[in-house]
Amino acid sequence: MNPRWTDAQLAAITHRGSDLLLAASAGSGKTEVLTSRYVDLLADAARPCGVTQMLVVTFTRAAAAELRVRLARLLRERAEASDTPGERRGHLRRQAALLDLAEIGTIDAWCGRLVRENFDAAGMDPAFRILDELEAEELRERELERVFEELYVESSATAEQARAWIRRHTQASDAFLRNAVRGLSRFREGLPDPDAWLRRVHEGCELSDEAMSEAARSRLAEELRCELGFQAEQVSSLASAPPALLEYARMLRGWAERLADARCLPDVLAAIENWAFPRAKRGTDSDLCDDIRKRWFEKRLQKHWERERIERFIVDAADAGRCTRTLLDIEARYQERLRVAKSAAGAYEHADVAAAALRLLGTPDSRGNFSPTPLARSLQRRYEHVLIDEFQDTSPVQVALLRLVSRDEPGRTNCFMVGDVKQSIYGFRGAEPRLFSALAADLSSQTRAGELRYLSHNFRTHDLLLEPLNALFERLFDRQFGGAAYGPEERLVAGRGELDNPSLAGEPRLSVHVLESQRRGGHDDDEMTEEDDETDLENVEREAQVAAREIHRLIHDGAMKLTRDENDAPALRPIGYEDIAILLRSAKVNAGRVAGILRDQGIPSSVCGRETILDAPEVVDVQNVLRLLVNRRQDVPLAAYLRGPLVGLSEPELLAIRGCWSGRGAFLDAVEAARRRCDDAPLRQRVTAAMDQLDAWRSVARIAALPELIRRIMSDAELPHFARGLKLGEHRVARLRAMQALAGDFSQGQRSGVAEFVAFLDRVAVSDSPPTVTVPAGRSAVPIMTIHAAKGLEYPVVFLLNSGARFNYGHRPASMTLDAKAGIGLRFADRVQRRIIRAAEHFLGDRALSQRLVEEELRLLYVAATRARERLFIIGHAAADAWQKQLDRWSQRSGPPLLVRRDAGSLLEWVLMGLAAAPSQCRSPFRVAEEAPIVRARRAPDSSPAGDAALPPAPEDAAWADQAAAELLTPRDIGWSRFPAVLSVSAVKELARRDPAADRPATLREPAAALSRPTFAGEPEDGRALGDATHRFLQLADMSRLGTPAGVAAELARLADQGRLTADAVRQIDAGDIVWLATGEVGQLLATLPLWRELPFVYAMRPSVSEPAAPGGEVSSMAHPDLPLWNVTPPPGVGGSEPLSRARSAPPSASASDEHTVVRGVIDCIAETPHGLLLVDYKTDRVRDERQLAERVAAYSMQVRLYAQAAAALLGRPVARAVLAFLRERRLVEVPLAGGAVELRRSAEGGAQPTIIDRIA
Repeated sequence: MNPRWTDAQLAAITHRGSDLLLAASAGSGKTEVLTSRYVDLLADAARPCGVTQMLVVTFTRAAAAELRVRLARLLRERAEASDTPGERRGHLRRQAALLDLAEIGTIDAWCGRLVRENFDAAGMDPAFRILDELEAEELRERELERVFEELYVESSATAEQARAWIRRHTQASDAFLRNAVRGLSRFREGLPDPDAWLRRVHEGCELSDEAMSEAARSRLAEELRCELGFQAEQVSSLASAPPALLEYARMLRGWAERLADARCLPDVLAAIENWAFPRAKRGTDSDLCDDIRKRWFEKRLQKHWERERIERFIVDAADAGRCTRTLLDIEARYQERLRVAKSAAGAYEHADVAAAALRLLGTPDSRGNFSPTPLARSLQRRYEHVLIDEFQDTSPVQVALLRLVSRDEPGRTNCFMVGDVKQSIYGFRGAEPRLFSALAADLSSQTRAGELRYLSHNFRTHDLLLEPLNALFERLFDRQFGGAAYGPEERLVAGRGELDNPSLAGEPRLSVHVLESQRRGGHDDDEMTEEDDETDLENVEREAQVAAREIHRLIHDGAMKLTRDENDAPALRPIGYEDIAILLRSAKVNAGRVAGILRDQGIPSSVCGRETILDAPEVVDVQNVLRLLVNRRQDVPLAAYLRGPLVGLSEPELLAIRGCWSGRGAFLDAVEAARRRCDDAPLRQRVTAAMDQLDAWRSVARIAALPELIRRIMSDAELPHFARGLKLGEHRVARLRAMQALAGDFSQGQRSGVAEFVAFLDRVAVSDSPPTVTVPAGRSAVPIMTIHAAKGLEYPVVFLLNSGARFNYGHRPASMTLDAKAGIGLRFADRVQRRIIRAAEHFLGDRALSQRLVEEELRLLYVAATRARERLFIIGHAAADAWQKQLDRWSQRSGPPLLVRRDAGSLLEWVLMGLAAAPSQCRSPFRVAEEAPIVRARRAPDSSPAGDAALPPAPEDAAWADQAAAELLTPRDIGWSRFPAVLSVSAVKELARRDPAADRPATLREPAAALSRPTFAGEPEDGRALGDATHRFLQLADMSRLGTPAGVAAELARLADQGRLTADAVRQIDAGDIVWLATGEVGQLLATLPLWRELPFVYAMRPSVSEPAAPGGEVSSMAHPDLPLWNVTPPPGVGGSEPLSRARSAPPSASASDEHTVVRGVIDCIAETPHGLLLVDYKTDRVRDERQLAERVAAYSMQVRLYAQAAAALLGRPVARAVLAFLRERRLVEVPLAGGAVELRRSAEGGAQPTIIDRIA
């Protein structure tokens, strides 16, 4: 036995006679414990067993393979040990020879073997194969299409109800219903007994209308009662709670008591709506009171439990129930089709095999519990021991399976489970951490036979880093939040051997860098604004600059890491780039941005993990060809084909092609015209050759299989050779091969044409499992990866970036929620009633899902922080005084209460509140720095060999040096360098709103260098998606046809059929808002006048430095061509009142009057009237009250005035009128263009109110 085992490890290895749940913290050596226990069981002197008598379940195939290698090594070492008796030595050698027969693998592999061995009882072909994800998706889509084809032609009750539901939906397609069927089909796979669950849901939908409404009222009352009780308990538990909070707790308990009778729900909701939260006295507790009032009373109670909203759930219960019944009937039909199709093909998904195995092993009762079948009993006798790795990541189905083959007789239970609920981060794969927590609670309370033990010694991380991490997480985790307490058993105990490391002496092992956030608004904003995506990406780039600075410092200052030499003794080695990891919550967009910043700073980096092949440029080139083979009248694929490496035309040549066609048809018309009459003969020949090549590939497509067609395309275009010559060439070629393999897999199906393959690619590109390829890690490069990809890995230095990004749960299904307790919750827009129909189950399921997601975010923070061995950097954006506020609030308290932790908006907020509450004696090992990222690239040290003699310069070199010296020594007017060269209109607006001192970091005397606004792409948030959809529709729609709901629906259908609007975009648009706009004065003008819509502009303006800002105004002059851009005063109530021009240092000289700032943007709509231009700017913001409306108008007025000036310069006519159209609020706000200020009505307090010219409630 290893002499270095801790007592806890040794106890886990030698435990016998009962179940054992081992809660193994990060870095505690759980895998070594598992393998050593396996070998110890084989070598048990009292009751030895063989490898065929044990079942070992791992989470991944890679883990199973690694486990086999470790077991083989340990068996050899144990057999050759001098203290092993001779007879036991022979036994161990035999087991080592039989190790290939050991049942060690994933639960999916074990289920497959079980079903094949019992194929007759399972009713499955023993030679069945497992469908890969893409193949299964294609089969599912094919059968779903057939189901809906039947629904459109049948006269059955289900078909009639489905068609009626589709007709009343605001979407111009059945996509919402198809998505619901898909989601329900996938959800049932995670249920141990799906038939019983579906039966209960169906019975609830068979009730009378009145009974369904009453059931909804009861469930809502019970949920609100639990919420009130939870808040009352949390507020009362606060030490020395101020009187305002005690009064709040008293009211909460009173409301909860009244809800014992569900009929009191309306009265309680009215009481909550009308109650005024008592104001706290100014002092140390006032911030806490304000926080609880805003987040928990106003947001979690008054807003989420708004009386009118809740009453609608009750009214809609019967309608939603009937739709749910229709959905259940359609899904049952779909499920039967899938069963028949898979059986006929002899191919199944892993979930099908697991369900078949569960049917073989267990018989469910009415309560959902399974009793073992004779087959399960025989396996219980066969398996002397069952060992389960990563138990926190198991699903309910997997737990049910493993319980059925584990012994349950008292004194003979034999299940060993190891895991850490704090590292359960795979909820999206069906993992249920609550199963781990429930089992731990049962074992602790001895309501179930077995033991719970802990592994807390950490052999990975330096003890000076463990200290602040323990202080942080013991103030964040508890059994109600995160799934586990963080008491003495869970605290990480330093277990690794240490050497004195002078290179890190005096450096904080945990460093938190807080950068001032540029985001407008606070935590309470539920919806992302149109600028939030851009701000988040800009923040990531700033954080990457800070990371680059710290990486340079580590490398060039000679930081060392602890490692082991050839004798397994501790040793120090210099830290290299490969020893530093950058972790991100989401890498889809951010990883490339971070890699670019590091590359600019001279730091090699590699984006690791798996990447989708469909976004790779070389694969996109092939996709463009395939799309053109289906339909050449597609402008973007055709232009991309001609511009890309397959043809290689330049942008001027594309413009020349466009100039060959004077009409307004597709780009193909211009290409065909260029083939006939282009004046540039070489260009004409190249275009002709490119189109002839498409003809040749189309001929191949008629006779060749799909993989052969793609091979021909790549061969004829020499794409592999071209890709191999680029950076990461072999990886690019691997992506092309993966594309060809994908086509080969697709061609095995029943539909293998080019058109079907293109549609398939479009579908999987937006699915949860797009085709991927492994990204090779760069040698001596900083790996950039997601936190999920980093699980199981460790690095000497870890950077966690984007920690201040707000949690985004926009990926939650908007149209349906599925919850084992709440049931099926539907939400859809009803065209007939012109409102949203939402079931109470949707509301309850969404609340449950939100709670699970926020807990998983906390576990992600734990996983990220425990990857570090020597140093951990956490970098994020927050409000300028975020750290000080947390110190003021929590430094004198034991820690933030659950109600505050549960409502945190970011990882960084948790970090700051946890560290602020840390005891003062552990403050030294960490540092929180508030800074601005002023980062300059640092040169690598001179690598020239020592002792090389310097060569005398040539005469021309000396002349060049003299000229360079003269240039460098000439005094420069650097005033203009303080002004950005390029700004977006939204950035100008932000400058107008911002406090002038905000650009000055507290630690520096000079203002921060302005960063240019980055271009970006990525998945939009919900608010952004609504804005994009609305702007796109108003750009393309015929404005004269939008005066009625039917006209709007017709335009939506037309644009969707043409492929110019996606189904998601159609779903987002509210027809009522569009009708309101079209029937108003402005809309009637837009329907009859010439329009410019979504007009982009780039406008150069000269910042003025001579004129002071107009008092009380936002911009001193808007009519002059040279806008005094920097003479900006923040709107009333926003920031300070000092103009930015006075807050800056010495202005640039007048001699630099040719300097300009370029402002770019897109104008929503301009109409040409006899009196001048009419400018309309659409806004989809949700405005809570008049005050927020005034704030939004004040902010947007600057933007509109800039639009007006650019439009006047661009179109040569003045803008006579500008209007802000708040569509969701159905309000028009006139923006005056003269006088430099918005036309305001002054209230008695001197506040500003916008002039509302149209309002429809």
